[in-house]
Amino acid sequence: TSGSQFLEAREVAVDTVWRRVDFMQTFADPIVVATPLSTNDPDPALVRIRNINTSGFDIRLQEWDYQDGAHDLETIGVLVIERGSHILPNGTRVEAGRFSTDNMESFTPVSFSQVFATAPVLLSSVTTFNGADAVVTRHSGITTSRFETLLQEQEANTLYHVPEDIDYVAGEPS
Repeated sequence: TSGSQFLEAREVAVDTVWRRVDFMQTFADPIVVATPLSTNDPDPALVRIRNINTSGFDIRLQEWDYQDGAHDLETIGVLVIERGSHILPNGTRVEAGRFSTDNMESFTPVSFSQVFATAPVLLSSVTTFNGADAVVTRHSGITTSRFETLLQEQEANTLYHVPEDIDYVAGEPS
């Protein structure tokens, strides 16, 4: 796919209450990733996403389990892109995908559907809310053809989390 009709980017303001975000266009199979949050509230928190469909998704903040669970409004950048391989107007190659994992003990390899000319920049987000514990993704070993990932909860938790979907966007540096 080429052109810009396959993606949108925006900022949203969220707190710990689930908020529905409607897309500005219709997607057939959207992949959603979020940036780290702003610093309006100093308590540690992360972004949770769920219920992705062709018209939008739900998003909220989640404090780490040892926190009080309340968090002020924060601003988050969100990138939505159609699943698959794309070429941006400037020629940059991008891939958007989804996989599921419950692995918390060792990194699991994930292969790209294409081989990039150089190791891509990789963004990912947990996009289901199957487990109530706060969880994030960690990456390692990003190459032109694959990366490794695992889920991470707070250190005091046991090494178990139910499977969660992970959305990712990989793009050539540009």
